[in-house]
Amino acid sequence: MLELGHREKHLLGAVWLQVALIGLIVFAYTQAVRQLNYQKERQIRLQEQLVMAREQVSKQAAAPQNLEALQDEVSDLRSQMSLLEELPEIGRRVKELGEKKYGLSMLRMKEGDSPVGTLDFPLQDRQNQRIDLYLLDCWGKGSSRQIARFLAHLNHVKFRPLMALVSLNCSGSEEKSEPLVEFTAQWVVPISSDASERKPQTPFEDEISLEWFDRLEPFRSPFQDPSAFAQDLAGFPRWTGLQLQGEIPLAELNSRWVKPGDRLEDWRILYIGKEGILFQTSEGKERFLPASAMAVPASSQIS
Repeated sequence: MLELGHREKHLLGAVWLQVALIGLIVFAYTQAVRQLNYQKERQIRLQEQLVMAREQVSKQAAAPQNLEALQDEVSDLRSQMSLLEELPEIGRRVKELGEKKYGLSMLRMKEGDSPVGTLDFPLQDRQNQRIDLYLLDCWGKGSSRQIARFLAHLNHVKFRPLMALVSLNCSGSEEKSEPLVEFTAQWVVPISSDASERKPQTPFEDEISLEWFDRLEPFRSPFQDPSAFAQDLAGFPRWTGLQLQGEIPLAELNSRWVKPGDRLEDWRILYIGKEGILFQTSEGKERFLPASAMAVPASSQIS
């Protein structure tokens, strides 16, 4: 067996020492590179945050806050607060508005007898002003359009006193006769104890109009009440026949017999009945073609 001499052992140990040193140098270099990359990424993130901060500062500098205008706005809001003794009168005004202007029926109002919350506003010229929040409840009946216009009126920027709607529930009336929808609404009314800055309030009398979809009354099926849909028949296919005796109802549209689920040009037929046909457009909107729009009286075409 070959034995290494004293000199060879020293040479081999030196080689292993060099290998170990090289390994340590490579490890240190790798760690240094990783740390450098981390610092570069961190610097990039800091630069991005700095750019965003500069943009925010520039936006605020471009639209400086006008403290005087803000103070005037606060004073204007304070002047619109109601007094506690005026709360019953507010309920009476809201009831009269709903009944006389928007045709709601069976309206009932109830004013809260104690505050449900309190706000304290710090003021520069005096002690903090206390604002109590009282509830105002309303029950009534009407169509969806009437209720929507009524609520929009009370939410209008020109309507006084200030009222914030916090709860609204609507449901279809179980009665088949008008009105179709029962609703309950609840507002929070800010009440102030300081009447020194009150301003005369001009009643807001403008008529509120809202854009509405084709389905005028979402709580009523058009097959029960065709007036639940807007009666704009422009662009509808020509309806000339109806068959309801088979398992699948059929309608003759543009000289072609179709069934629910079929497509006719840009229309998709959802439902066929003796009261009318419910379509869906390519945009996903529903349209209703009442039986009264048949080219020939429906009674003579049903088979």
